[in-house]
Amino acid sequence: MSASREKKQRQGDGLSEKQRREAEEAQKARSKKILYTVIGIVCAVLVIALLVWNSNFFQRRTVAATVGDKQYTVGDVAFYYNNAKQTIRNYANYGLVTYNASLADDQQTIDDATAQNLSLYVGLTAEAGQTYAQFFQDRALEALQNEALLCAAAAEDGYTLSDAGKQSVEESVTSYKQSATDYGYTLAAYLRAVYGPYMTESTFREHLTNSTLASEYAQHYQESLIYSDEELTAYYQEHADTMDTFDFRAFYISGAPAAKTDADGNTVEATDEEKAAAMGLAKTQADAMLRRLQDGEAFNAAAKDYAAEDAKANYDDPDYNRQTRLGSAVASYDYAEWLTDSARKDGDVTVVESSSGYYVLQFHGRWLDDTTHYSADIRHILVMAETGEPVQNEDGTTTTPEPTEEQYAAAKAKIESIQAEFEAGDRTADSFAKLAETYSEDPGSNTNGGFYKVTQSTSFFADFKNWCLDEGRQSGDLGVIQNTQSSQWGYHLIYFQDWGPLVWKNTAQSALSSADTNAWIESRMPSYPTAAVEKGMAKVIG
Repeated sequence: MSASREKKQRQGDGLSEKQRREAEEAQKARSKKILYTVIGIVCAVLVIALLVWNSNFFQRRTVAATVGDKQYTVGDVAFYYNNAKQTIRNYANYGLVTYNASLADDQQTIDDATAQNLSLYVGLTAEAGQTYAQFFQDRALEALQNEALLCAAAAEDGYTLSDAGKQSVEESVTSYKQSATDYGYTLAAYLRAVYGPYMTESTFREHLTNSTLASEYAQHYQESLIYSDEELTAYYQEHADTMDTFDFRAFYISGAPAAKTDADGNTVEATDEEKAAAMGLAKTQADAMLRRLQDGEAFNAAAKDYAAEDAKANYDDPDYNRQTRLGSAVASYDYAEWLTDSARKDGDVTVVESSSGYYVLQFHGRWLDDTTHYSADIRHILVMAETGEPVQNEDGTTTTPEPTEEQYAAAKAKIESIQAEFEAGDRTADSFAKLAETYSEDPGSNTNGGFYKVTQSTSFFADFKNWCLDEGRQSGDLGVIQNTQSSQWGYHLIYFQDWGPLVWKNTAQSALSSADTNAWIESRMPSYPTAAVEKGMAKVIG
């Protein structure tokens, strides 16, 4: 380019040489700023991604299992995997299983004794030689399958979680929050400590709710199954040996050798010869006692001669040592087969060997108890007695003093006035229920008409429970019972509404409905096949 042309061009853009240099520097600065901004954005994205990754956001969404066409994440599976794990840790604390919490689950296996104990005492199937990781995985898949099919069945039936179920979920969450506080954790951190790094409160709550609904609906389904008297009788006839009541005597003669210690006081195990000799002596004594019974001697008179010195006096009572027990309660004893033999008759005697001694037995009879009821439906009203002011203890706690006689008397007078009000009306269960909702101070029943179903296993105090389950009770009976339990001081007015089923019928009903419910659940399982996803399951196992 010629100098004149270059000059014209410079004149044409209107910029001096200095201005052009400044413009070029500014352009370079803008380019550099844009570059740094882009780099900064990229770095920020990387930092955010790293933070998200470290929070396990992506990992906990990794699929670890499928049930039917539904996918379950690492967190979902971890809920049930770690529940199974905690159960085993509890059993290990009691010596029922061998499990080392400090070892990885896939680095320790189930031994023969553990497999047998889980089957015998807990009803869980475990294979000897199986790793605990596989065992926990199997339990988790079973639980997810159970949750899925029962929640689906509940939805089909229009069944939703009851208020009691919702309350149970909230109480469990509250309990976990309290445990977290006690250990200095937040709830989120505590859940991760218990269930692994992928657990969140929302996942925990979801499966706690679902498992509660599943359990509740299974119970609802079972209780909906009704059986005729013919079906209940047929069940009894097939299971009479466990449902009948047996009247008998049993005297045990130990075949264990006397304990020995060495010079240092350590126990010395008996030799095989000593063990055999002790069993031989026990058999000789058992056979001798049997012959005396066969000759007509009274059972306790014969047993006294073989009893320990400090127990001999007990056998002077002719009724001592006579047992009345359900067949199910003696089914595990070595003499069960002899006792339940249909050929048994009153007065039969025998000797039965056990692993460490001999039983001498006398049979008196067997029958089906068709008079004892399993439960009673009652309503009650509780009037609490007033108490004095709480007393401050030295340790900072307070103790509420028991009511005085005058305070008890005032509570009794009030309960009697409520009774008079009831008896002045139509004396029906409905009218009693209205009075219970008006006057009762029992928070567990004053919103449902004071209703309770009382059984022998119900945790009420003895006087209350004994009144309710007295076989002489009739519908409409009224009773006034004093309650002297701490924090429950006062008086109960009880209305006996009706008897529940007889014990044997309840046993048959429960067994049949349980079996049919399990069969119904199993029939739905093919629609909910389970499968572990290796990548996600590895994160669960850890």
